[in-house]
Amino acid sequence: MKLLKSAILTFTMLAAINSPGQVITTAPAFPSQLDTVTVFYHADKGNAALKGVFPIFAHTGVITSKSTSGSDWQHIVGVWGRPDDRVSMTYVSPDIYKLVIPIREFYKIDNGEEVLKLAFVFRNADGSIVGRNANGSDIFVELNTKGTLAVISSPSEPLYVGSNHIFSIEAQSLSTADLTLIIDDISVAGVINNTRIAYQVNTDSFETGKHNIKLKAVLHYETVYDSTSFTIIPNPDILPVPDGIVEGVNINTEHSDRATFNLFAPGKTYIYLLGDFNNWEIDDVYLLNNDPSGDYHWVEITGLNPEVEYGYQYFIIEDDLRKADPFNKKMISPWHTNESTAGLKPYPVGKTEGIVSVFQTKPDSAGQYKKQPLHYNISGNIDGIDNVNVYLARQHGNEFEYLNKTWLTEGKFEMEGSLAVPENLFLIIGEFDAIHL
Repeated sequence: MKLLKSAILTFTMLAAINSPGQVITTAPAFPSQLDTVTVFYHADKGNAALKGVFPIFAHTGVITSKSTSGSDWQHIVGVWGRPDDRVSMTYVSPDIYKLVIPIREFYKIDNGEEVLKLAFVFRNADGSIVGRNANGSDIFVELNTKGTLAVISSPSEPLYVGSNHIFSIEAQSLSTADLTLIIDDISVAGVINNTRIAYQVNTDSFETGKHNIKLKAVLHYETVYDSTSFTIIPNPDILPVPDGIVEGVNINTEHSDRATFNLFAPGKTYIYLLGDFNNWEIDDVYLLNNDPSGDYHWVEITGLNPEVEYGYQYFIIEDDLRKADPFNKKMISPWHTNESTAGLKPYPVGKTEGIVSVFQTKPDSAGQYKKQPLHYNISGNIDGIDNVNVYLARQHGNEFEYLNKTWLTEGKFEMEGSLAVPENLFLIIGEFDAIHL
């Protein structure tokens, strides 16, 4: 095996946030100081000094209400001239790197201090090469100072969980306020004259289905709200995989309006099928049944048009992972150019992320591999690294397709799965190391 220096590729919809010529883009596009912002650095823009360089580190601070000028950096994060995990940029694609920043927590902002701008330069490991604007100036991200005054910070987006699960709802306000957390129009927690509030949810206390979370913040001059939701997934049916059904997509030769999907995912429980057929939305009709073995997960869908190609993925709730079908040879990617996707259906931009599999129920159009599946069990001990994700991935040019995910703890990991084509495989460990299998 060959040890390479690399980083986890996180499938982010760059097309929605990139603008030609910008050194930095962000998601959300107009962040406020209470947001968790993802900063994308385009190393081939600005002075382009770091084009082709890896690894890359940020050197960052903020301009706040305590700054004496528009260039007076406060709360600087990063030790110049040496690697610093806090500001290590994650590789996304050639010359694009990202850093996820929960703004007030990351920079350790004082209560009552207002953040006006984020400030950056970027560097190689020893600081001998520095990425700046084209004119050599520092790079700034203006914050939306007229935006959010209070926010639910966790879960920051709709959450999907199973039964017997415990999670925390956390919220914060810019200044002291009377804060109330509300679930389904019932107040469940409240604090007075504070900037933070939290409440622990046990899903066994709620019925399956969607539950709305609301934050009410009464500041001295106005009342503001924020909202999100959590959905408790029903337990899937325990049903054996039907006779004759193999891994991947199975086209019904007698009824061209239906297909059966079968995924080998040992130890998983909650898996949804997402695709063009359900507008890429989580729907319990598409919750995969669990085979009694606990290894296989399957579902039959109907109402398909044999003349239409459908994109699809498996959404593994436990891993928060959208996974292409390893047994389907036809795939589309958000990074491909128009030239490279000639003859392929368009990518469902804004509806999902990562590599998407494509199938059609028209005879001889299934696109399924006919090879026998290769079942694998990978385990290992790694010294000096702990508490990081470990991914099995397949490389497609400059991109990686995630196939499986586990957690490295106390230097040990293990994962199981199956593959149709055991080629171009990498084991990606933490943020940097990729082992070519």
